Amino acid sequence: MTGQNLETRKRRHVAFWRREPCERPLLLISTPRPGISETDDHLKSLQRDDLTRYWTDPDVLLKRAIRDAGRFDFDDSIPALRMPIGPTMLSAFLGSRVEFGPDTVWFHPCTDDLATLEDIAFDPGNPWWQMVESFCHTAAREAKSGGFAPVIPDLGGLGDNLAALIGSDRLLEEMLDRPDLVKKVLRRMLDIQVTCNKRIDEILESAGNGTSSWLCLWSPGSVGILQNDLSIMLSTDMYKEFFAEEFSTLGGLYDDCIFHLDGTACQRHLRDFLLRIPGLHAVQLGSNPGTKAMEVLPAIQMLQKAGKSVFTYVFPDEIEELFSIIPPRGIGMVTSAGTDAEAEDIRRRLNLACDGRS
Repeated sequence: MTGQNLETRKRRHVAFWRREPCERPLLLISTPRPGISETDDHLKSLQRDDLTRYWTDPDVLLKRAIRDAGRFDFDDSIPALRMPIGPTMLSAFLGSRVEFGPDTVWFHPCTDDLATLEDIAFDPGNPWWQMVESFCHTAAREAKSGGFAPVIPDLGGLGDNLAALIGSDRLLEEMLDRPDLVKKVLRRMLDIQVTCNKRIDEILESAGNGTSSWLCLWSPGSVGILQNDLSIMLSTDMYKEFFAEEFSTLGGLYDDCIFHLDGTACQRHLRDFLLRIPGLHAVQLGSNPGTKAMEVLPAIQMLQKAGKSVFTYVFPDEIEELFSIIPPRGIGMVTSAGTDAEAEDIRRRLNLACDGRS
């Protein structure tokens, strides 16, 4: 690793979470990765010809994680081992059917009757949980010996997991028709997720190198992502009624916690609900493809005023304008570059734009 050393990068991540004075935002640059000889060729062949092995074989998962751990050298990323799984893996622990695609994983309903989930329980022998737990042990071992940070697997939000178990349309109907039953099932699922999260934290803590997340944000302790993509279809009152307990409980489990806001339409839930979640340190904005940071500027300013850190995509052509308006403190910025020269230029311009604006 050339350029900034690892400890400098770690300090930038800590400054992001703590909203400490800094000379520029936390910077993550997405860049094309060249093929990695025989390893990359082998993985591509599996991705094309054997999806089950590509997504479930322990050796293949480790090779994929190590391949993806190396990031571009001009940013603040920390090499991290992430288990490549879908976003609602908790539902697989509880019975949803898993389908693999070349680039993603789908989770299909196992029932259309919510009553069958009333006594839903966790089986530690579930093969999907066994796969996740085994990978966590592998990630902790590899992280300890190779200087990586292990990534906490993305189990997903409870609303999205329950939608995966019975279908989104059906869940929305049940929230209107049988709200008490929905809350009962969600409460049982919350207990299960807490159990899984604590076990995962226990395993990964042994690596002694902090933890990272699917957003590539690192923490010296445990890092958590709260999320609920279903919320785009809910009023804020209904959102709060069904999911406040989940967010307050899970938010208290992590040392550093961010909310993944799925789309700009979900910003309407911020002021009267999400900003009040105990233990919430940051919010990810602008996850719609093509959304510019200047388009979500009012939300960025609201979050800064509320004392929350902000993680958002910033196009290179808006760097100067954006940081002439907002200070870099508590900002995590994701962008993209096609070449080394472009990445170096982004970092140089960002440094100049933020000079004297800590």
